Amino acid sequence: PDLATETTWVRNRIADYLKDLYDLGVRGFRIDAVKHIDAADIGAILQSFEAKAGITRADYYMVQEIIDPWGNEAVKKEWYYPYGDVNDFRYGRELNAQFMNWDGKHISYLRTFGESWGLAQADKAVPFVDNHDMQRGEKAGYLTYEDNGNHFAYTLANVFMLAWPFGYPQLMSSYSFSDNNQGPPTNGGGTTKNIYDSPTDTTPDCFTATGWLCEHRWREIGNMVAFRNSAGNTAVTNWWDNGNNQIAFGRGDKGFVIINREDGALNRTFQTGLPAGTYCDVIAGDWNGSTCSGRTLTVNASGQAAISVPGNYAAAIHVGAKLGGGVTPTPTPTTTPECRANVTFRVTATTWYGQNVYVVGNVPELGGWNPAQAVALSANAYPLWQTINPISLPANTAIQYKYIKKPGDNGNAVTWESDPNRTFTTPGCGGTATRTDTWR
Repeated sequence: PDLATETTWVRNRIADYLKDLYDLGVRGFRIDAVKHIDAADIGAILQSFEAKAGITRADYYMVQEIIDPWGNEAVKKEWYYPYGDVNDFRYGRELNAQFMNWDGKHISYLRTFGESWGLAQADKAVPFVDNHDMQRGEKAGYLTYEDNGNHFAYTLANVFMLAWPFGYPQLMSSYSFSDNNQGPPTNGGGTTKNIYDSPTDTTPDCFTATGWLCEHRWREIGNMVAFRNSAGNTAVTNWWDNGNNQIAFGRGDKGFVIINREDGALNRTFQTGLPAGTYCDVIAGDWNGSTCSGRTLTVNASGQAAISVPGNYAAAIHVGAKLGGGVTPTPTPTTTPECRANVTFRVTATTWYGQNVYVVGNVPELGGWNPAQAVALSANAYPLWQTINPISLPANTAIQYKYIKKPGDNGNAVTWESDPNRTFTTPGCGGTATRTDTWR
């Protein structure tokens, strides 16, 4: 079945949904498989949404998934430019070809990388090296975390993407898997494993062969986000390449990057274009606002720097990580995480066609007794209704709750359980509990 998005009623229902999300605080949206929806329908839906929410297109961000890597699809990505950005699937394919040296290609070709390669319009593009789909069905055409053993290709491609002024880059953060249908790391019992072991843990369980990979946290990738923010919209300057797999380029007086995709070390004096001073190499170390945990690189009064880059690695400096002149980040307040417990709600209840069952209670996580904010239960095991995932509630806390049905027998009325309120006390930090009830 397909939604009749050409009809006013369906458009308004979708617009109502977007408004509900916007009212909850959502400011960014992604439309999956947008090419299966007529572009005019998307425009009408967003126009209705904006009118209902009293906003304009500038008040939220929209990205649309349209797979048109070679520009030969019947539905064109440019049809959707008026309604938001679009995922650029060709971008990752082209980077894969250059960094993996397909058919004699090499990264020196990237000097002209941009719209002329058939990429999306730069100010509408959301480029990526890989995404959740490309890690699986299209793996042969894209670099993924599994390619990092091949001369660090995946990381270097992400470094290039964040240094190159094109589009609004999308980073991947994923987990390792051996089967395309494999879910994320779990604690067992259907609950997803947190990257932190406890509410007070500050060291994430990332970068593991059998768990979370957290690519966006890898130093070489994560630190290049600040590079991109420092460079802004500054054009590419001082390009250099060796005609093969060593390149370097600047971003005016804001940043300079070197990528060595060859096995041997690259030793050269580069014209960086940066102001004289000492900079943190953010590929080799972390910048904390005043000091660098790795090596530093010196730019002389002429904007030149003698830099050595190991084989299959990179170097990057930018004005936001300059000793004695860097931008000091706003301190992040340190707070003790609230102690939480996970609770599953289950109730046996019969319903009329169209009715659904919810749980509502005296804490914000259960809607604060507001039926409109109640937590929906799943009827997959009808007449047993249960929460799809455990609800995170304050630990060691007295909770009051009831089950409700809506819409009820009388139009949209809410049907409440009979009194009194149900009560229980949540378990301690990190504990789990299941409430199994029968409608009354």
